[in-house]
Amino acid sequence: MADLSMVLSSLMEIKEDIGKLKQAHEKSEQDRAETRTSIREINESVRNLRSAQEQTRNRAIGLLAGAGLAAGGTAGGIVAAVRDWITGS
Repeated sequence: MADLSMVLSSLMEIKEDIGKLKQAHEKSEQDRAETRTSIREINESVRNLRSAQEQTRNRAIGLLAGAGLAAGGTAGGIVAAVRDWITGS
């Protein structure tokens, strides 16, 4: 009878361990889902920042080009050089 009691006790411990493993697995799956959501949100933010950066760069180039046309001559050359520096040309 003592052996049966030990077996039942061991089975109960195993059952508890399985329950803990299931909970850990569910938590892991939830964490993965939250991580995927966070990555999507970060990627969207990066796309928005890149778009804003491109718009700002285009506006700066437009302003520099306009200033160059207004100033003419040497100032236009300076503006072109600055524009080339900004665009990496």
